[in-house]
Amino acid sequence: MSIPSETATAWIRAVEDPLTPIAELETILTALADVTIDDPLKLELYSLIAAHPHAPFGALEVVLYDESFRNLAAIVARNPKTPARILENLMRSEDWHICRGIALNPATPRSVLEALADSYNAELMENPALAEDMESARREDLAPEQLAVLAQSPFSGIRKIMAENSKIPIRVLEQLAQDQDWQVRLAVANHPKTPAPVLAMLADDQDPADEDCLIPLAVARNPTTPRAALEKLLQYEWEGVPVNEVRIAATHHLESIAKR
Repeated sequence: MSIPSETATAWIRAVEDPLTPIAELETILTALADVTIDDPLKLELYSLIAAHPHAPFGALEVVLYDESFRNLAAIVARNPKTPARILENLMRSEDWHICRGIALNPATPRSVLEALADSYNAELMENPALAEDMESARREDLAPEQLAVLAQSPFSGIRKIMAENSKIPIRVLEQLAQDQDWQVRLAVANHPKTPAPVLAMLADDQDPADEDCLIPLAVARNPTTPRAALEKLLQYEWEGVPVNEVRIAATHHLESIAKR
């Protein structure tokens, strides 16, 4: 069956109204079950209901895991009213659009956010739920125990902010220099307080994700980098290919040292 035009107009008006009660939305969902899948209004109405502040998630869940309604699942993933149980189930789909929505959702449980930490860092750093963590990582008056906790954050974006903090203790910088995320190590390589031995270690850093060689370039430009590491960077190669930008930066740094 298709949706009669008058009925469609009334339903759209109802689902676009944020004050429409859940019972009325459930009634519309029930009626939509009999509408043919090729009716474009069916998916439009489903999508509007999925984003509604009073969305009847129990009724929606019937179609959420249907491949035909993948876009609907992505909308539900971003709705801050979506129950945690449904967000956890949707995350298991591993669909990029769905998981991205979950990572951006301020109502997503922290345990779910942590499960997404390795693949959705950029989205997580936009999530208001992590705003307090980010603010803490930027503070310059944190107690040592707070610093220790933040340095162990499951979110690489938080660890990166920590590595950029001008008041970060040396021991925490040394710890973050061995971080699994190359962007955290890049922040350490750029930090003016990073000890010379740590910079010498980072001069050998060749992470496949750092295809622009930003870490060795940062080391070459860091005022604290020791002469031996700079001399090594004069011959820097990436997968057997000379990287002139790194070599030039190391050359300029050595020249500036010679003029002192």
